[in-house]
Amino acid sequence: MESPRSPMETVTSINPPRRRWPWFVGVAIGLAVIGVGWWFGKSKSQEAQAKRAPQAIAVATARAESRDVPVVLTANGTVTALQTVDLRSQVTSTVREVHIREGQDVARGDLMFSLDARADEANIRRAEAQVAKDRSDLATTQRNLERQRELFRQKFISQAALDQAQNQVDTLNGQIAVDQAALESARVARGYTEIRAPFSGRTGTIGVRAGSLVQPGGSSPTTPPLVTVTQIDPIAVAFTLPEKELSGLQQALAAGAVEVTVQAQPGEEAKKGKVSFVDNAVDNVSGTIRESVRNRR
Repeated sequence: MESPRSPMETVTSINPPRRRWPWFVGVAIGLAVIGVGWWFGKSKSQEAQAKRAPQAIAVATARAESRDVPVVLTANGTVTALQTVDLRSQVTSTVREVHIREGQDVARGDLMFSLDARADEANIRRAEAQVAKDRSDLATTQRNLERQRELFRQKFISQAALDQAQNQVDTLNGQIAVDQAALESARVARGYTEIRAPFSGRTGTIGVRAGSLVQPGGSSPTTPPLVTVTQIDPIAVAFTLPEKELSGLQQALAAGAVEVTVQAQPGEEAKKGKVSFVDNAVDNVSGTIRESVRNRR
């Protein structure tokens, strides 16, 4: 019979459970990495296949037609003014007033200089008074002629007396014509004291000031112009082309206007114009012919 064990001999053995959750986490992370790598590789493969696939190409079409091809010629040109004039006085006088500034744009007929006109105005008044006197004398002689004609019809005077009265009327008619011409001459001389712009343009350097003495004279250093006026709108551009292009240019001009594009500086807006002049001779030295084009500013 087995004897009961003592409490000291009783041994209880309990094994603690093993920790398995780190292993499951590692497996899950590995599977996730494999899945992401597979998805990423599949996306790259699809993208590469899409790039290798042929792309659609846009094609522009146009109907074929037969027409002339424009001929374009390039040449260097020089800008020139259509009109330039040196204004000078036609009478000897002094400048009373200057009505313009240097570099000013003026229109045709604008008053630019006023000269001393007191003597000319006095001559006009004297000529007008002389014409008025002649007309008064003519009226008197015409009344006398009517009386002489009445006396002649009544046989109181001779034909010679009537002719003398008629001669006085004719003489005064001629005198009135002479005095009217003198009045017109005085007015013309008065007009020389007002110097106006002959055309629209731009003024240059003013050579006189108020009080300066001016007199008629040609172009010389001792008699400089009052001012120089230059027309700049429209403006002309002169250029040359080889003489071999003359025949084609003449044919184009015969068919219509020949357009010219003028560009002063790169990047500037080009100006349009038309050929307005072709020289009638070829330069023997350069073998070129000169043309001119007119265009707006």
